[in-house]
Amino acid sequence: MTTANFNFTGKTAVVTATSGIGLGIALALRDAGARVIVAGLAPADMASLQGLEFRALDVTDTTSIAALFGGLERLDILVNAAGIIRRAAEHEPDVFEQVIDVNLNGTMRCCQAAKHLLLQSSGSVVNIASMLSFFGGAHAPGYSASKGGVAQLTKSLANAWAAQGVRVNAVAPGYITT
Repeated sequence: MTTANFNFTGKTAVVTATSGIGLGIALALRDAGARVIVAGLAPADMASLQGLEFRALDVTDTTSIAALFGGLERLDILVNAAGIIRRAAEHEPDVFEQVIDVNLNGTMRCCQAAKHLLLQSSGSVVNIASMLSFFGGAHAPGYSASKGGVAQLTKSLANAWAAQGVRVNAVAPGYITT
């Protein structure tokens, strides 16, 4: 992603991920001038967070979430990118539930906890869905269901919060093989 045409100077963003797509988004926001807080589990490579602020976050723990958002004075952008995939193990009910709890419930928890700050700034939420939201995945039923849920949650929150000045959108990264 190029940020050459974007200027987020003076904006504060929280990205709920410390690797992968979330880290890429965090770096792009940083490069566009935003103050970026990367929130999640401790990253394996702290050097990758250069120029970013790290905060510990467990999206399955309401106390952890409340501590993160309760400690902020401003929030303009929330990117919900925290997620897990366990592939074939997701056919087991306990693993399925864990994936749903992190990917879908964690997204909702963070949206709700951040809402008061986003209302103050007329902020934006970007939820990370997946191409599997639309196609499903034989080896990732929990992931597919959770990301499909994220897509529908995004539509619901967009409808509910638009009149209050908060934009809620989702992106669905992925690839199609031929």
